[in-house]
Amino acid sequence: MYDKRICLVTDTLCDANGVSRFIQDIATCAQNMKRDFLAICATKKPYCKKLPNIKIIKPRLAFRMPYYPQLDLVIPPLLKLYHEIKRFDPDIIHIATPGLTGWMALFIAKKLKIPITGTYHTDFPAYMLSNTKSHFVANKTRWFMKQFYRPFSGIFIRSQLYKNIVKEELGFEDNTIFAIPPGIDTAKFDKKFKNKTYWHQHKIPKHAKILLYVGRISIEKNIPFLIDLFSDIQNDPSFESKDIHLVLVGSGRLTREIEKRNIPNLHLLGHKSGFELSTIYASSDIFIFPSTTDTLGQVVIEAMASGLAVITSDQGGPKTIIGQNGCVGYALNISESIIWKMYLHKLLFDKKELIKIQKCAYNKAKNMRIEDSFAFFWNKSVTLLQHKDNHG
Repeated sequence: MYDKRICLVTDTLCDANGVSRFIQDIATCAQNMKRDFLAICATKKPYCKKLPNIKIIKPRLAFRMPYYPQLDLVIPPLLKLYHEIKRFDPDIIHIATPGLTGWMALFIAKKLKIPITGTYHTDFPAYMLSNTKSHFVANKTRWFMKQFYRPFSGIFIRSQLYKNIVKEELGFEDNTIFAIPPGIDTAKFDKKFKNKTYWHQHKIPKHAKILLYVGRISIEKNIPFLIDLFSDIQNDPSFESKDIHLVLVGSGRLTREIEKRNIPNLHLLGHKSGFELSTIYASSDIFIFPSTTDTLGQVVIEAMASGLAVITSDQGGPKTIIGQNGCVGYALNISESIIWKMYLHKLLFDKKELIKIQKCAYNKAKNMRIEDSFAFFWNKSVTLLQHKDNHG
């Protein structure tokens, strides 16, 4: 089982998103566990770990993806990608993303007659519907996804919520669908990084209550809903006794529009990483994540591991992390902003309740180890390979 070789090919590895962090983290696990694992990506993006089992190829051409400007559409050099994969001589090619690099990896895998697996990281049909409001575009995206995943021997999903989608829309059988246990590098995200003096540089008083969002500042993450919700809170007399600030960490095409609104106590910090990001998480109070298109929501676990209560949308993967409302936070309907206000008020004004939920979130996240995620991914990949070998 441990002498197999897995080559993961992805269109996103050095980007500032949860998928990139997850892949880099499993590359670290592979290194620590001495597994023959190689992650390959063609990119110009800078946010990458320097690991011997991560190979970055210079792309021939890179341009911003329509409706997703934080991600590049990259045309990698086909021969270079082919030779890197062939040199590694993998038993399995795992394609993590259905972009141009993913399509090329699919072509190479077929040519080399290497079994293919993949991960359904992003609900692209829901993403495109959110951005274009066009069911035609969403349906075409769904058709495209089905063609892409058709040759795969198995598929990994980030939460059980998407099992029926990959069964019904992509045509996979139950025994070829595997939900990776959610996990993060728990050493990186922890309440021990808490430091309220960090906020002085952003002119936020030490006693302030911090609502935190980490992710793309974009439509599909429901940022307009979040901004309107916070603006409403700022104008609501029942919240006046609390000094409440909303901190957005990340970048995106809505940034300038938000800046123009000049909403008091709203702070756009841009991209953050490393120790500073760990400090921002741990020094906040409530994590608020209204996205409806995330298949998991890696940032939600990072927030929980940092000791934050969380409020998320009840659509998409994050609600599977929350579980039953009340222990680690709440998964709420985004069409009912008054309910979001009610639960925010409850957490902000009931200190005992907030502390109880923060503690529960912290304890739950500390059991979500990236090492367990990687071990599951590795073992199921090898099982798929052995099943294929036994059945020709």
